[in-house]
Amino acid sequence: MDYDQIFNFLGILTVVSPCVLLAVLGLASLFGRELKETTISRLTQISVMTGLFSSAVILVMMLSLEIYYVSIEVGDWVVIPQESFHFHIKFVFDRLSIPFVILSFILCGVVGAFTSKYLHREPGYRRFY
Repeated sequence: MDYDQIFNFLGILTVVSPCVLLAVLGLASLFGRELKETTISRLTQISVMTGLFSSAVILVMMLSLEIYYVSIEVGDWVVIPQESFHFHIKFVFDRLSIPFVILSFILCGVVGAFTSKYLHREPGYRRFY
């Protein structure tokens, strides 16, 4: 595995981990399945720790390899050749954005840890998450 593949994997993991949490909690709520408080708390912890770890590794690799800019392209989602139109998603990681991502994961983790104790057995626990 070369560095581009490692950056690609870690970047996708950083972006996907909160999206998976949102999908699991949202779909459970949409279909009327009430998840236990411990399950919600564990899923939140796993999502935050996965995103935090992967973004921290990206930052360490960028600093050690003296890379200032990492671009991750997910691919073309919509292509209309007659109109010369294409829509693709591209994530950009640089030395300014990664510390903000790490800060966001830390803040979400602190809020999640605090509310798991503070809102224990409250009727709005699931709705908060």
